[in-house]
Amino acid sequence: LAALRRLRHSTGLRLKQCHDSLAALHQRLLRQHPQNRLLQHQQRLDELEQRQLSAIQALFRLTAARLAHFEAVVSGWQPLRYLKQKTDVLAGLSHRLVYATRRQHDSRRRTLQGLARTLDSVSPLATLQRGYAIVRRHEDGRLLTRSTQTCTGDRLVTTLAQGELECTVTRINK
Repeated sequence: LAALRRLRHSTGLRLKQCHDSLAALHQRLLRQHPQNRLLQHQQRLDELEQRQLSAIQALFRLTAARLAHFEAVVSGWQPLRYLKQKTDVLAGLSHRLVYATRRQHDSRRRTLQGLARTLDSVSPLATLQRGYAIVRRHEDGRLLTRSTQTCTGDRLVTTLAQGELECTVTRINK
């Protein structure tokens, strides 16, 4: 009797395991069935289509809002008035440029005149205009600044404001 009960119990357990296994296989078969998979893909496609439609509608709303904004900006824009303002600004800048250029030109001219006066004051030619002369030895062209740098009979070249003289030393006064 106990053996029969154990047999029934173990047979019942085995039948339940087989039934559970068969049910799991049946569920798996249903999920794997092409029609079910097709339905799953169809649902996914419907979801994606809905999301895409929502995104397009949002984009249209954003574009419409931007267009309305630009229309408001453009409707308030008056090109002729804007052009006149910019022309006035350009005229003002042009006058300022002419004035600044004249000031800079005058300043540089005064600077150049001052430099020219300075150059004239140290120029050997200006010295010659005042009656001085430049004396060089004829043989080597060396400048003479003292009478001891020459001897009686030496030939000298004397440069004046206009022209030169060739001279011979006849006497030296120390």
